[in-house]
Amino acid sequence: MLNSDPLSTTLYNRMLEPSGITPTPHSTIQTLFACEPTGSPAVILADMLFPDWAPLRLLSALRSREILHPVIFMSHRVETETLQEILEANAFAFIKKPINQVKLLELTSRALAWDEPRQAHLLRTQQTRRALRAMGAREREALQMSVGGLSARQIAERLGVSPRTVEKQKTAALRKLDVGSMAEAAALMAQREVSCALLGVPG
Repeated sequence: MLNSDPLSTTLYNRMLEPSGITPTPHSTIQTLFACEPTGSPAVILADMLFPDWAPLRLLSALRSREILHPVIFMSHRVETETLQEILEANAFAFIKKPINQVKLLELTSRALAWDEPRQAHLLRTQQTRRALRAMGAREREALQMSVGGLSARQIAERLGVSPRTVEKQKTAALRKLDVGSMAEAAALMAQREVSCALLGVPG
């Protein structure tokens, strides 16, 4: 929860308690940015009047830091044009003050449910990228060519090694990716973020 007013933060905490949601208050943007990603679903409740951080600037800063949880903005009032801009910038929702507890619980629960599969996907992608970085160059080459449809013999000819060596490299790559088959590895490689990591370019 991003709010510089302690009284409001306490009030919203009490509103969310019945659902079992325990907010983490942030009175400065720096403490929010410093949070370590956990891979768990979360939602950011942000006051639109947070000092020095207009909604569009906040959304952009969160994206640049790969903090990709849904954001719900809160305010007493907002211009229609501004509301449209923040929703087009992928804010999850807007809730008008004074905050209605039922509405707050509904939106927060929806945002958490929406975020859960996204965080699972992001966590798996991060794990895969780390695994790719841990591979040797030949393991990555063997993996990439195998996913591309080449046989162990064809890969061996290209790399100037034996087919047995290629099989060992493929086995090591699959183990590091924590998958049981080349088909599973191919499914991972089909993801844009992972493909970029394999090729050594930004995702």
